[in-house]
Amino acid sequence: ELCLRSLVQLGVGSIMIRTSWVKPKDQQCVAKESLDCFTLSTGEEVCYPQNGHVQVEVIDTGVGMTREQLEKLFRHGVQFNANNLQSGQGSGLGLYIAKGIAEQHGGTLIATSAGLNRGTTFTLVLPLHKIPSDCLSTSSTKFTLDQDFAQISHLIQQQQPTGNLRLLIVDDVVMNRKILRRLLERKGHDCFEAENGQTAVELVQKSLNAKQGFDSIL
Repeated sequence: ELCLRSLVQLGVGSIMIRTSWVKPKDQQCVAKESLDCFTLSTGEEVCYPQNGHVQVEVIDTGVGMTREQLEKLFRHGVQFNANNLQSGQGSGLGLYIAKGIAEQHGGTLIATSAGLNRGTTFTLVLPLHKIPSDCLSTSSTKFTLDQDFAQISHLIQQQQPTGNLRLLIVDDVVMNRKILRRLLERKGHDCFEAENGQTAVELVQKSLNAKQGFDSIL
């Protein structure tokens, strides 16, 4: 298991992001599992067996949720105490859409909480697949999932950007954008904001025309 942890300290609490890359415990099970098939942009269909999963946990020390709230959390248009927590903004669609995307990729998205004022943990799990080495990139960093995970971890660290990044932050809640921008700019990154998808698309097109682009869109 390869774990990467990131802790963000806020004025009223903290958020920890924990990422685990987990290999299957029984390697013999991989060959016996049914293949997952994918259609590439070229129209070609390829099928690969699952080979472990990646798990991302976002753990906060915030207001937490009751059992009743957790049961409704991922429903269409659900918001809790919107006026107090979001200044009345937001559509209540974010988690509903995120869960749908995760499930379309064969994964899951769940939330757990010990109760009010005891924080919340969101856990995203997505499957990994064993891809033949001749289908991977021919770059110097080519590897297969059968290699030692310590080596993969080393490769990940080698590919981490060393300079400042150009980042586009997209969110319809102003406070969310401001907080994330402040945290990222403290790390030396250049941040830009968009309040909706249309504005984000326009900014991306403009940056590509200027031959700059964004390193990541959040």
